[in-house]
Amino acid sequence: MHAVTVGRDGRQYNVVIVPAKDSPINRGNYSIRGGTNALTVWSLDRGTQDRLTYPLLRVGDQFQAITWQDALTLMGLLIKGIRDRDGNDDNIAVKCSDHGGSGQGFEDNYAAGKLFFAALSVKHIAIHNRPAYNSEVWGSRERGVHELNYTYEDARLADTIVLWGANSYETATVFYVEHMLPNIQGATVAEKQQAFDPGEPAEPGYLIVIDPRKTSSYTVAAQVAPDRVMLLRPNLGTDYILANAIARAVWEKGYYDMAYLQARTDMTLFEEYKAKSLKLSVPYDEFMAQAERITGVSRAEIEKAADWIAKPKAGRFKRRTLTIYEKGIIWNMKNYDQVAAIVQLAVLTHNIGRPGTGCGRQGGHQEGYVRPRPHPRLHLPGRPPRQRGQVPH
Repeated sequence: MHAVTVGRDGRQYNVVIVPAKDSPINRGNYSIRGGTNALTVWSLDRGTQDRLTYPLLRVGDQFQAITWQDALTLMGLLIKGIRDRDGNDDNIAVKCSDHGGSGQGFEDNYAAGKLFFAALSVKHIAIHNRPAYNSEVWGSRERGVHELNYTYEDARLADTIVLWGANSYETATVFYVEHMLPNIQGATVAEKQQAFDPGEPAEPGYLIVIDPRKTSSYTVAAQVAPDRVMLLRPNLGTDYILANAIARAVWEKGYYDMAYLQARTDMTLFEEYKAKSLKLSVPYDEFMAQAERITGVSRAEIEKAADWIAKPKAGRFKRRTLTIYEKGIIWNMKNYDQVAAIVQLAVLTHNIGRPGTGCGRQGGHQEGYVRPRPHPRLHLPGRPPRQRGQVPH
C-alpha cells in the first residue's frame, strides 16, 4: 500500500493512496487495485527501476538489444519489401497499444499513431484487445446508443440493476459497494424520492446478475437482500438469445413503450426487429420452449426477469432499469449480436435517457487516446478509394 520514491531534488518521499472522503464517487472507499497504486511508482528498492531502454530483436531463441535507428530501419524496410512484393497491404498487420491515462499513455499513443498512420500508412491495425481499429461495441453504436451513457448516480436511482457478464464486486468494487448495494438495501430511497416524478413509487432496488457462473456479485448481494436478487445462468454464447427471449416476454406482457419507440426509432427497422429478433410469427409458447432449450434458462426465470426489468410500477409509472455489461459480453462469442440484443431490450423498455436508467459498459479504466491524424481513410478496410478532387467525409 505504501511506497518510497526519490524526487528530482534527490530527497526520498513516501507515497500512499488516500481516497477522498468527500468524493461523491468513491465516498472514502477504494478497491484493492486503487489502494495499492502507490506500489507502481518508481522506487530504488523494488523492480520498478527496470526498464527496456532499447528495442529487442529476436535472433534464434534469444533477444538482442539493437539501436532505435536500426529498429525503425528494419521495420520500414520490412513493410516496404512486403508491399513491393505483393503490391498491397494484405499481408501487413500491426498490433499496437491503445488508451490513455497514467504512465505517459497519451504520449505513447501519439507516437504509435504518428509512426503507423502518418509515416508507414498501414492499412490493417488492431488496437488493445480488438481485432481491428474500432469500438468494442459496434452493436450498441449502430443502434444510436454510445456505450458510456450512465453515471454512478443512476445505479443509486435504478429500480432494477442488471449486471450482464459484469462481475462488479471484483472488477468495480467501489461502484458496487458504495452505489449498487446501498440501492438494493434501501439506503437510497430518499434520493429516489427527490429525483423521481411526483407520485412515483420509490423503493429499494432489485438486482439481476446474468452470468454462467455464480459470481461474488450475486453471492454478496444475496446475503444482504436475498428476496431482491436473481441469478440467470445462460449457456455459453447464448446471451443474445436470452436477451431476445426477455424482450419477447416484455412484448407479450405489453411492457414496451410504443410512444418512445415511434419518436426515437426507425419504425421500418423496428418491424425487422419484431420479425427477426422477437420472432412474432412464432407462437409464444413455441418461442419460449426454444429459448429454454438453447439458453438453459427456464421460462419462469425469463418472465420474472422481464417483470423486474420492465413491469410498470404502481400508478403505471415506468420502471427504471440500469443494464451494465462488460467482458462477459464484450469478449463473448457473437460480440456484435450479444451487445445489440441487450441494447435493443433497453430501448424497447425506454430504459435509456432517464434518471436511474442506461445501458452500457461497466468500464474499469480510462479510455482515451490521441493521434496526430485519424486512421487513413483511403486505407480503411472495405472503403472504396476516393477519387482525386473528392472531399473526404
